[in-house]
Amino acid sequence: MINGFILCISFNFLSISNSIDINPSGLSTLCENANYLNQMYNEYGIDPFIYSSLIYYESRWQPNLKSHAGACGLSQVLHKYVKGISCKDLFDPKTSILYGAKNLSYWKKYKKDSISKA
Repeated sequence: MINGFILCISFNFLSISNSIDINPSGLSTLCENANYLNQMYNEYGIDPFIYSSLIYYESRWQPNLKSHAGACGLSQVLHKYVKGISCKDLFDPKTSILYGAKNLSYWKKYKKDSISKA
């Protein structure tokens, strides 16, 4: 398991070295939630570095994004498939991280523990 501080420093380094395009507010959101990503590892077996990279790909760590397909939040979850959750709920970083981890965990199991296929 990756320490939240190490995760934050890793993305800071990638940003400074221009290896990724993430703005300061996105980097701040990542660092504020890095330890929560570790909690998702404990609960759902989702590697924090892989998951944080997926969130970077989906939203660049901008919590208030909504795609043209209706996916919302950091993890770009389609709220219409999550009972009792609205797009507005998914704009909360922790809610988006939680439901994204649940979704990824489901697909990982469905694809016989292959994170790349999930």
